[in-house]
Amino acid sequence: MGICWPCESPTTHNQGIIVSLYIDPDNIDNIYAGTNSSGMFHTQDGGQTWQNVTDNILMPGLGVLDIAVNNNNANEIYISTGNNHNNYGTGIYKTSDNCNTWQQVLTFDPNERMIGRRLLINPQNPSIVYALINKYVYRTTNGGTNWEIVFDQLEYDPGHWDKNKYLQDIEIKPNDYNTVYISSVGIKTSTNPNHLLCAELWKTHNATDASVNWQ
Repeated sequence: MGICWPCESPTTHNQGIIVSLYIDPDNIDNIYAGTNSSGMFHTQDGGQTWQNVTDNILMPGLGVLDIAVNNNNANEIYISTGNNHNNYGTGIYKTSDNCNTWQQVLTFDPNERMIGRRLLINPQNPSIVYALINKYVYRTTNGGTNWEIVFDQLEYDPGHWDKNKYLQDIEIKPNDYNTVYISSVGIKTSTNPNHLLCAELWKTHNATDASVNWQ
């Protein structure tokens, strides 16, 4: 990777790697690219020119690990923050005006090392958004105003923060928006390197209910 500052390309804007992408299904020239440490970039001409659209957050070293766009309103975008190298995140940000301004809708202290790895918007009701934060599934039902933890059941080693499992992916079953699947990584424990915490796959059939049941 080249290094150049300042630049308008997501491959040369300070140091970092591309860790997330969103391609508009209705216009493949409209692309968002999130980086591990240089924010999020936007192109409207299929990658010929790029603009950093998160510099106005004024967060140095901002990692954008996932991007979720409201299919009914392309001006409404959520980003989950985290930096895999330094293992910190500051929460979830939302824009409702095409990235001109951002609001921090879920806040974490970087010292808590809470990393937002995945976001998922309910296609039927875009006010419902899921966020994978470490071992938790957070959910909002009002567009980010309030959040609650709806999953906290991973097999977990109470050792160091850098030697533990975390949720990796989340998907909604097509045409059944109450059925949601989540997956985790497997990892060796810090207290016993010969003990492997296995990867896990969970699902729920009542993801939009007040109390969510998982199996």
